[in-house]
Amino acid sequence: MDFNDAAYTAASDPLAEFVDLSWAPEAQTQFRLVVRNYSRGANVPLEDAVALIKPGFSKQFDKK
Repeated sequence: MDFNDAAYTAASDPLAEFVDLSWAPEAQTQFRLVVRNYSRGANVPLEDAVALIKPGFSKQFDKK
């Protein structure tokens, strides 16, 4: 993947800025899924879903 492909992928992913890249890939995928599902199900903006969900993920998956 070259720079342009990486930049396009990041730009087209509204959750990219909220995902902690230090988390395991499985945790990153799960975070994205949970945030998207909550946002759609509760009809709230992604930012609001992230604000609610990310603290729990950070507590669980941040490297100590």
